[in-house]
Amino acid sequence: MRELARSDVIRELAMTGRIFTGAEALAYGFATSLYADPLAAARATAKEIAARSPDAVRAAKRLLNAAADADSAAILLAESKEQAKLIGSPNQIEAVRAGVEGRPGRFADGE
Repeated sequence: MRELARSDVIRELAMTGRIFTGAEALAYGFATSLYADPLAAARATAKEIAARSPDAVRAAKRLLNAAADADSAAILLAESKEQAKLIGSPNQIEAVRAGVEGRPGRFADGE
């Protein structure tokens, strides 16, 4: 919770046990967004992610997971290594071609 909301908000919620609304969760930093149809929004987000290169999605996930425990130099080095693995790979080439041709990518999921 410390990474999401201010200390005073966390203390107030922890000490009172108060139930808060979705709008408050968004304002506090506990929610990313609010939707009238959250299932449809989740499916749309999943579809958007699934349309990306699986190699690039996994690389982004690794970098974001590592960033919490690393300093700036380590993060930059990790990002450089991930980019070196991605650039020129079959899925990266397909992503560029698909973008230029205005079509969805046809990616191979080797993992």
